[in-house]
Amino acid sequence: MGLHINRASAALPIALLLLAILFVTLTAASMITNENTTKQEDLQQYVDDAINEISSYVKIQHVYGKYSQQAPYHLSEIAIQATPLFHQEINLSNWIIQIQTNTNMNIFTYNKTVTIIESSSVFSQRHWNNLKRSHFGIIVIQDRDDSLIQYHSFSEPNDIAFLTITVEDLSIKKGDYVTLFITPGTGIEKTISFSAPLPTKQVVTLW
Repeated sequence: MGLHINRASAALPIALLLLAILFVTLTAASMITNENTTKQEDLQQYVDDAINEISSYVKIQHVYGKYSQQAPYHLSEIAIQATPLFHQEINLSNWIIQIQTNTNMNIFTYNKTVTIIESSSVFSQRHWNNLKRSHFGIIVIQDRDDSLIQYHSFSEPNDIAFLTITVEDLSIKKGDYVTLFITPGTGIEKTISFSAPLPTKQVVTLW
């Protein structure tokens, strides 16, 4: 997979350069047309988010949660859908996931709990029964070369997987503010924040 790493190394500075050029161009256009400060701040945030995504090598596509079926309703499981941005070996066994609430901070490391999705329902997989509360696991959605199953690594941009954690102990209820810190072995830490939504259904979109 050495060739993949070389490709990604070359792609990263080019992508960052293009983003820098885009930022300078749009900022100049904004100054010429006297657009308001709010739009400039939105532009800055857009560029910052894009650079953060590229420099972390991985795109977080969605974050889903599952509520308990009995009151008091709280989040019991979280699934983070991720995919790589480049042709590069990204070893997930080196990752750390932290989840912080107003009263708790839990750290999850990888213990090689990896399975291929067995049905269309992510939260009904037997995988969750094997997942320990201090570890995160991987549910493989798409992996043509079995790199996730065999080596616990992303290798191609079309690889897709869910990073899975159980959060029963955190008692996250409606309205609680939660921050996820995803620290990869390579790249920059990603931060995702959300407020737990109203449990009108058992599976909810968190981000």
